[in-house]
Amino acid sequence: MMSLFAAGVAATARGAVVPLAVLLPMVLAGSQILSTIGATKEMVRYLPDRAGMRMLTVVPAALTR
Repeated sequence: MMSLFAAGVAATARGAVVPLAVLLPMVLAGSQILSTIGATKEMVRYLPDRAGMRMLTVVPAALTR
């Protein structure tokens, strides 16, 4: 998801400064800040930290039966 967004921003800007200015805060701010913004709430669950958290969550055996 982020790579497609990065490719779109880079293609639109046709330079290096604008994509860096857009993408670095997005990566460094993390999903905590982005989840408070209404327009990005749905996209936040696909960011790497949230996706990794979901993959590594252990479900107790009692709940899987």
